[in-house]
Amino acid sequence: MSDYTRIMSSINRRELLQLTATLPLAAASATATAAEAATSAARSTGAFDELPVGAVRPEGWLRTQLRKQVDGVTSHLQHLYAPFTSKAWLADEPDPKGSWWPWEVRGYWCDGTLRCGLLLDNQTLIDEASRLIKYTFSNPASDGYLGPTALRAAGDANRWPHAVFFRAAMAWHDSTGDKTIVEGLRRHYLESKFNYIADRATTNVEAMLWTYERTGDERLLTLAEDSWARSQKFLAMSEGSFGLTEQSWLSPGPCGEVHGVTYAELTKIPALLYRATREQRYLSAAIGAQRKIFEHHLLPGGVPSTSEILSTTTARDAHEVCNAIDYPWTWGYLLGATGDGMYGDRIERVTFNGLPGSIRKDFKALQYYSSPNQFICTGHSDHVSSMKGTPLATIKEWRYLQRMSYRPSPGHSVVCCPGNLSRALPNYISRMWMADRRGKGLAATLYGPSRVTHRVGATPTEVEVHADTAYPYADSILFRLKTQREVEFPLHLRVPGWCKAPRISINDADIPLPQIRDGFVTLRRVWRSGDSVRLQLPMTMTTSKWPQDGIAIERGPLVYAYPIEQQWTKVDDERSSPEFPAWDLTPTGAWNYALLPESDQNKPVFQQQSMTGDPWSEPPASITVNARRVRDWQLVTTRVNDEDATMTPRLPDPALLTNSVTGASQPLKLVPYASTELRVTVFPRLKVEPLSS
Repeated sequence: MSDYTRIMSSINRRELLQLTATLPLAAASATATAAEAATSAARSTGAFDELPVGAVRPEGWLRTQLRKQVDGVTSHLQHLYAPFTSKAWLADEPDPKGSWWPWEVRGYWCDGTLRCGLLLDNQTLIDEASRLIKYTFSNPASDGYLGPTALRAAGDANRWPHAVFFRAAMAWHDSTGDKTIVEGLRRHYLESKFNYIADRATTNVEAMLWTYERTGDERLLTLAEDSWARSQKFLAMSEGSFGLTEQSWLSPGPCGEVHGVTYAELTKIPALLYRATREQRYLSAAIGAQRKIFEHHLLPGGVPSTSEILSTTTARDAHEVCNAIDYPWTWGYLLGATGDGMYGDRIERVTFNGLPGSIRKDFKALQYYSSPNQFICTGHSDHVSSMKGTPLATIKEWRYLQRMSYRPSPGHSVVCCPGNLSRALPNYISRMWMADRRGKGLAATLYGPSRVTHRVGATPTEVEVHADTAYPYADSILFRLKTQREVEFPLHLRVPGWCKAPRISINDADIPLPQIRDGFVTLRRVWRSGDSVRLQLPMTMTTSKWPQDGIAIERGPLVYAYPIEQQWTKVDDERSSPEFPAWDLTPTGAWNYALLPESDQNKPVFQQQSMTGDPWSEPPASITVNARRVRDWQLVTTRVNDEDATMTPRLPDPALLTNSVTGASQPLKLVPYASTELRVTVFPRLKVEPLSS
C-alpha cells in the first residue's frame, strides 16, 4: 500500500467529503461582476502587487540576453526532441510511455515562451504558446475539467502538471483580458472534484487563489485553505516528508532530506494564503521556510544546494538548473507579500550569478547540475552523483554522468530544466517593478535596464519610468519619468543589503537619504514629466567563507570566479542537432590555485572596463588577486559502470595546504561568475604565505 493510500484511508472521511458537500456547482452561479472582482482584490493584502506581463520591458544588456534566450533553446525546443515535439496540451493524446511529465515540461516551455513573446512583442512566440492555452480552455470536459484524459485518469496523483501550465494561462489573461481563463479555472477547480493533497498537487492553490482574487468566489478560498490544511496533515504523516510542513519550517536547523524543487514550490503557498486571508501564521511559515534556505543551503551563486535533495554548501555541491528559476519565483511572491527588499537581493544574486553560470552564453546548451567549482564538464564528469552516493545502476539508467555537461538536454530523462529555463529571464524582468496598491504608487524591486508603464495616483494617471543603467556592472541607476500631467504618488526604491552608503538625487540635486524601511526608501512627491531620480549604490569588495576553509570574492551583487582556459568539443547525443550540439568541456589551463592572505601589500584590485552589449560573454569588470599553485590538487579519475570518469576534486586539506603550495606568486584575473563555465569560485585560503619553492 502506498503512503498516499495508507494515509488517505486514515484521515476522517468527513474531512474529505465536507468540502465537496459545501461547494455547489460553479455553473449554477453567474460570472462574478466587476464590482465583485474589485472587492475580492481589495481583500488581498501584501505590500506590492505584480504587474501584467508586458507592463515592464527590458532594455539595454538585459534585452540582449532575453533575445539570446529566445534565439536559443526557448524558440527551438518544440522542434528538437520529445516531449517538446509532442502535442501535450494541444491534443488529448496519452504519452506513449504512460508518463505524466510531458505535460509538466511542455507547461514550463509554454509559460516561458509566452512571457518572452509578450515582453519582446514577438507574435510568433505568442502564437506558438497561446495555441496550447486556447485549445485547452476551448475544450473543457462536461464538468469543467481542463486537460488531457490521461492526467484525469490518474485521479488525485497527477495534479502537478496543471499547476505548471495554468501559470501560462494566468499570464495570458492578465496581459490580454481573455475572460475564458478565469471562468475556465473556476469551473475546473470547483466542478471537477480532486483532492489537491499529495506533495506538489497542492501547488494548485496558486491558481485557485489567483482565480479567487479575480472573481471574489469564496468557495475558491475555502478550497485553497482546505487543500493546504489537509496537505499539511498528509505530509506530516508521510515518511520522509516532515521537511515540507509548517512545523518543520518554524524549527531551527537545516531542512530535512526534501526535494529541492518541491520545497520551492510548496513554500510559496503560505505567502499566497497570507495575501488572501491576512492570517499571520501563513506568512510566518513562508518566512521561516526561506530562512532555513538562506541560513543553511545557499551556494555562492545564490541558488540553494539542490542535487535533487537540499544539501550542503561545499565548493563541489551543486544546484539543479530548475532551482535557479523556481526559488526566485517563490521569493518574488515573498517580496510582494512582505515588502522586504531582502528577497530582491536574493533574486538578483541568482539571476546575475548562478543562473547564467549554468548555461552556455548562446543559450543553446545548459547543465542539469552546476557547481561553484567545476574544473571539467563532460559526459563522464558528474562528481555530484558520486559524492552523494547515488547507486551505480541509477547513474547509468538516468544518464547521471552527463548531468554536468552542457547539452540541449543535459543528462536527465525528464528534461525539466530545458523547458523551465524558458521562464528564467521573463520572470525576473516582469518583477523588476511592482505596484503599491495602498499608496497608488510604484516600487522598483529588481534592478537592470528597463522601462515600466503603469497608472498611479489618487486620480489614476499613466506614468512611464525608464531605468537607465549598466547595473550590476555599474553602481548608478537613473530613473526618468514621463507623464501627461503632474501626479502625486510614492516611488519606492530598493536599497540592497550589501550597500552601506547609498545616495539619491532628484533632478540632479542631492537630497538627504530617506529612512530605509525593509530595504526600501520612499520618495513621495508631485512628479512631473521630465523629472529624474539617480540612485547611487556604491559597491565594495568583500570575501565570503565556505566549508573546508574555502573563500570567495564578491562585489555588490556579483560573485567573481577564475575562468579556467577551456576546450569545447562536440559529442554525439540523441537530443542534439547540428545547430544545437552537445558538448564536452575540458580544461586546457591550470586551475589548482590557493589565494594568498590579504595584507597591505596584497589586496584584490578591481578593474572596470567599458560596458559591453553582452556582458555575460564579454565581462566589463574584473578583480585581480594573487595566488600560488597547489601540488597534488588534481582531477579525480575513477570507474563508474565500466566507464572512465574524470571529476572535479574537493578543496585540499586545510591542515596540509601551507606545505602543498609551489612556485612563485602570480596574479589571477577573476571575472563575474555569469561569464564562466569552467571555473574556480571557492578557493583554498592560505593563512600565511609560505616561502617560495
